[in-house]
Order: sequence, then structure tokens, then C-alpha cells
Amino acid sequence: MRTIPTLCLVAALSGLGAALGACTTPPAGTPEATKTHVIRPQLETFRVKVPLARATMAQPLPGQFVEEYYRRGRGPMTVVVPNAHALASGRRLAAWLEERLIPASVGQAVPSDPVIGDTANDGTIEVFFKAYVAVVPECGDWRGGAGFNPENLPHTDFGCATQRNIGLMLSDPGELLGAPTTGPADTPRLVNTLDRYRTGQGIGTQAPPGEITTIEVDR
Repeated sequence: MRTIPTLCLVAALSGLGAALGACTTPPAGTPEATKTHVIRPQLETFRVKVPLARATMAQPLPGQFVEEYYRRGRGPMTVVVPNAHALASGRRLAAWLEERLIPASVGQAVPSDPVIGDTANDGTIEVFFKAYVAVVPECGDWRGGAGFNPENLPHTDFGCATQRNIGLMLSDPGELLGAPTTGPADTPRLVNTLDRYRTGQGIGTQAPPGEITTIEVDR
């Protein structure tokens, strides 16, 4: 048996026709919040400049910059040196990146190039990569009426805050355009792990000999 909401039943019994408008479903074709308040991925350039001398340091690039690449980077990193004499330093920096599984290419700044020309002859190395950022909707559109609404249409700002918050929490907005591709499964490793599990052997990673971990517990 179909259940009638209490508010609708009271409105019908009391003859409040206007109140019945709140009980109707929105008209067919009413856009959803995900379509009226769209999260748009936009490709941007992330870049950092470091002194030429940092190319030989143990940590030549800021850690946060490298973490951003791991999280959302697209394509290789580009290392731009100011002149031909600094190419060796650029190659050392590129090798440091490739040791961390980050593809990198090295180039020399050209003053006429609008992208990397500002690095020429300033004694720095510029590193940049492409990544997506989320362009989130701006909320606060109160043009729609919040009172009498016989067609039960959503308010103009309905769902905007939710969409905005989701956009700001995205780790990699580029995934809105499609899921990242993954490599094939390591079948031999999978079979070996299952066999060890079935026979009661440990399947975790073994700590290197001599490694000691101290955990302090507050009591």
C-alpha cells in the first residue's frame, strides 16, 4: 500500500492546496546539482626555482613539490638550466629525479621562449611539470525564491556547498577526466603470496637485519 507523507495528508484534509506543492516531485529534466555546480579540472603548470648550487645537494628540490608530482603530476618533469655551462648540473638533478621514478628531461633556457625564457642567465634552475587543479563553483547565489515553490524546484544554490567541498578535497582533479591506467597484475607474485598464506607462512615484508624500531607509548 502506498504511504502518503503526513504533511501532504494534513494539507489535503485542510484544503491547503498551496502546501501540496511541496509534496510533488520536480518536473522531468530538472538538472541535478552535479550539473548545475560543476567541478572543472584545469591543467596548470607547477614550477619551482632553486639556486644552481642545489643541484648537487642531497635534497635539491623542496619535498612538497616532489610530493605534488607524485599526487597529480602529468608527463615528465622538465629541468631548465640558465646556460650551456649548467647542463651538467641539470643532468645531475634529472638523474636524482629518475632515481625516484620520476621521468625528467633537461633543456637550456631560451630568452625568446615565453615559458622558460625567464630562467636565462639568472643563476637558477627551474623545474616544472603539468598537473590538474580543481576549479570549484562559487556559492552564494540566492536569486531563486526560498519560499513559495509549487513545482518543488531545487534552489539555485542547492548542492553548491557539497560540490565545492568535494572539489577542494580531490587529491588529483585530473581523475575526473578518467581513471588512471594501471599496469598488469604480477601473477607470479600473487600466486607465491597465496601459497605462502595457505601454508601458514608470513606474507609481510621482512625487516632488514639489524634494523631496530622503538615505539614510545604514553601511559
